[in-house]
Amino acid sequence: MSFKVKESLLRTTELLGSGKKQDITITGTSTLPTEEVEKMVQEAERFAQEDKEKRDTTDTKNQADSVVQQTEKQLKFRLQSKRRLGQN
Repeated sequence: MSFKVKESLLRTTELLGSGKKQDITITGTSTLPTEEVEKMVQEAERFAQEDKEKRDTTDTKNQADSVVQQTEKQLKFRLQSKRRLGQN
């Protein structure tokens, strides 16, 4: 099945090999007033930089945690290997 999305939110589907097409119109049903939606968008834009900085900090912390875990695993493996070989 393939999809095409047009600006009018009309989605065309075509079953591969059959040549049959079907159009589906997608409409929004938001109950929020336009002003409220615009306010939410403005708040999102206002906090975008702060969100990016927090995301970057979290990514850096996760990378550091991963390096620590890999290092611990390698050290444990080397210690076990030395013990098996009778080395201290």
